Amino acid sequence: MTIRSYKNQYPQRGERTYIDESAMIVGDVSLGPDVSIWPLVAARGDVNSIKVGARTNIQDGSVLHVTRKTTTNPDGFPLIIGEDVTIGHKVMLHGCRLGNRILVGMGAIVMDNAVINDDVIIGAGSLVPPNKVLESGYLYVGSPVKQARPLNDDEKQFLRVSADNYVRLKNEYITEVSTVSTPDLCDAHKQLRIAQPVFKHFGMKTAFYGEVVTVRCDEDNSKVKELVAQPGEGKVLVVDGGGSLNKALLGDMLCEQAVTNGWQGFVINGCIRDAEIINRLTIGVRALNTIPVKTEKRDQGDINQRVSFAGIDFSAGDYLYADQNGIVVSSTRLI
Repeated sequence: MTIRSYKNQYPQRGERTYIDESAMIVGDVSLGPDVSIWPLVAARGDVNSIKVGARTNIQDGSVLHVTRKTTTNPDGFPLIIGEDVTIGHKVMLHGCRLGNRILVGMGAIVMDNAVINDDVIIGAGSLVPPNKVLESGYLYVGSPVKQARPLNDDEKQFLRVSADNYVRLKNEYITEVSTVSTPDLCDAHKQLRIAQPVFKHFGMKTAFYGEVVTVRCDEDNSKVKELVAQPGEGKVLVVDGGGSLNKALLGDMLCEQAVTNGWQGFVINGCIRDAEIINRLTIGVRALNTIPVKTEKRDQGDINQRVSFAGIDFSAGDYLYADQNGIVVSSTRLI
C-alpha cells in the first residue's frame, strides 16, 4: 500500500480501518472508524480534502478525487462521503458530497458538486452530472441519472446490511494478515531463539513475520535507505545500530517507502523518529526508543552479515516472528 503526504498533509486513519496493500492514499484524506479500502483504490487529497465516514467501504478499482480552489470557487469541491456507504467496483467520485446509507453501483460516476442525500441507490454504470441533487429515498439509474422509483423497506434495510457485511469482511482480512502467535510457536517448536523483551512497539501491524534481511550500521542509515527502496515482499529488516540512543535509524519517509515496497516490518537495535506517522502505517516496527535526531549519511554499513543483540543472533535467511508477546527467530520457515 502507498500512504503518503502531500504538502505536509498526511492521511488520517480512524480505529480499525483496513487498507489493501495495493491501494494508494495521498494527502488530506480522513478515514473514519471501520472504513475499508479495497484493492487498487486511488484516493488523492491533493488540491482539496477527502473525508470518508465510519463503516463506509470503497471497493476495488474506485477513484476518489477533488476539485481545486480558484478565485471563482474559493472553496473548490472537496469529496465528502458519509457513514455506512457502499462504493462499488470501479466507481469514480469527483468533488461531490454523499450522505449516509448510500449504495453506488459498479462503474458509476458522480461528478463535481453533485449532492447525494441519505438512503439512495445509484444503479451500475450511471452518471450523476455536475451540480445534480438526488433526493433521499429513491433508486436512480441512467446516464444522466433519472429518478426511477422509491426504495422499498427491504432495499433501505439492505443499505445498512451492506455496510455491516463489509465491516465484518475487513475484520476477517485484518485477522488473517495479523495471525502470528509467538506463544503457540514456542509451544510447538523447542529450538527457537527468543529475543529479550527490550523493544517498544510502533506501526499499525501488531504482528508480523518474514524472512530476515540484516543491516549493521553505526548512526548511519544509508544502507537502510538502500534496502527499503528494493522489493521486500515477505521480508523483515533487522537493523543493528549497536544499541545507540543518539540518532534515529528510521523515519517516516523510509518507513512509507518500505510499506510501498512490501516490507513486513523492522526490528531495530536503536531508535526511530516520526513515531506519530509510523503508527499510522500498515507495518510493524520494534525499536528501543524514539529520538528526533536523524542520522548521518556516510554510505557505511554491512548488509546480510550476522548480527547479535537482545540476547540472540539474527542471520540473513532466518525467519522472524513478532507479536505483542515478543520476537522469536527460526532458521526455517514455520508459517
